Amino acid sequence: MKLSPSNFFNWGVYLNSGDSNSIAAILQDLTVNGKISQSFTFKQPVMRKLFLLSLFFIVASTCLTAQIQKSQEQAKVNQAVTGFFAGLAALDTRIMKQHTTKDFLLLEDGAVWNMDTLTSKLNPLKSGSFSRTNHLNFIHTEVKGNTAWVAYNNSAEMSVNGQKKNVQWLESAVLVKESKDWKVQLLHSTPLKPKKN
Repeated sequence: MKLSPSNFFNWGVYLNSGDSNSIAAILQDLTVNGKISQSFTFKQPVMRKLFLLSLFFIVASTCLTAQIQKSQEQAKVNQAVTGFFAGLAALDTRIMKQHTTKDFLLLEDGAVWNMDTLTSKLNPLKSGSFSRTNHLNFIHTEVKGNTAWVAYNNSAEMSVNGQKKNVQWLESAVLVKESKDWKVQLLHSTPLKPKKN
């Protein structure tokens, strides 16, 4: 679509439409060989200021929208990790699989596990008394397209057949987006030793 000074107020609509070429199209229309085109030179100082102010707000609103969308995706990534650990605490393989890819791998304290390995480790706990409360403290979450990675501190209060213990890990996870859902593809877990006083 050809843009012109008469409809520059509508540029916000083009930018917010999700077209990644919109800003480039606007700038190309505005410039000729890197200089402001004569057809875009406003003789009225007020019009010039109004034009620049409008352009600023268009770009600012676009950047704000992009930041909000990124924050929303980061929250969904964190929710996927939290959902996986909710399934782990419930000893529910079905829930864990909802939040992981089919080729899921867990690097657990120097060992390489897949979902079958994890399930076999959890099954004996079902015959006794078991409870686990997770506390995840997210350090950083990064989203790049359909891939994300997250670093977090994980602490769990566990009770196995009446014996209680607290365990802490430093963990990272790689997630991929399948359709609209984020799923854990790789999880790396490092147990933390209790700090000595």
